[in-house]
Amino acid sequence: MEGEKDPKSSMIVAGDDQSQKKNPSPYDLNSNDNPGSVIMQVQLRGENYDEWSRAVKTSLRARRKWGFIDGTIKNPEEES
Repeated sequence: MEGEKDPKSSMIVAGDDQSQKKNPSPYDLNSNDNPGSVIMQVQLRGENYDEWSRAVKTSLRARRKWGFIDGTIKNPEEES
């Protein structure tokens, strides 16, 4: 039973010691995930595309969201 995942959340519940370890899902959002938040300081100006694209990729990887861009994270099922 140790390390069993609670099916209704992304929490892993340890057996007897009642400690909980958060296993973040890429579908989880926090208060910093909103359309108005600045995720990087580099602004796209055309000639700096390479720098900008690296900054975007790094930022999205740090937030565990890059998989939505490269297709490794699939859309959730309609029933979920």
